[in-house]
Amino acid sequence: MVMRTVKMLGAEISDATWTVVWDGVTVASGAVVAGAMGSNGLHQVVGTWTFEDNDVTELSEHSLSVTVNSGVLNVGTLWFSTDGITSDDDALGRPDITDATAIVGPGYWQPAIVAGGDPDTAIAERSNILLNGDVPTWAGDIIPTGSPDLTWNGWFFNMAAGDEFTCTGRCPAQWVAA
Repeated sequence: MVMRTVKMLGAEISDATWTVVWDGVTVASGAVVAGAMGSNGLHQVVGTWTFEDNDVTELSEHSLSVTVNSGVLNVGTLWFSTDGITSDDDALGRPDITDATAIVGPGYWQPAIVAGGDPDTAIAERSNILLNGDVPTWAGDIIPTGSPDLTWNGWFFNMAAGDEFTCTGRCPAQWVAA
């Protein structure tokens, strides 16, 4: 077993408190303590926790629940620690997001765009996303990547008091030296 770290990007909009449950264990509760914000005003680390990964050579899936108890919060992508080796391989992540990389730090796997809605084509970090028990819907010209019943990668979900976000967190295998 290896200890892995998860960093959740998001944005605290208005004095948010929350409860975060990972694999049935509460990993965060109380006031959201946001980290450094990106130049675009959206990306910041709103939660960090660790867990034991049984097999770091393969993708592992974990249950995640985020409940906003008060205020307003945008819940964003999940970034997973690797063994500290960075990669420019597009199949492993998105090297073009330099702003978020600076916030999260080196050695964290960057979520990848899912090509054609197939979560196995590129490893997306979330699947089976539900907001208050329903598949999220979109308004206007916003088009998510991936199939909404499978994976929406890279999207922030706006939540107010009483809202619950659930998904499967998809932790990739750790990178290895080339």
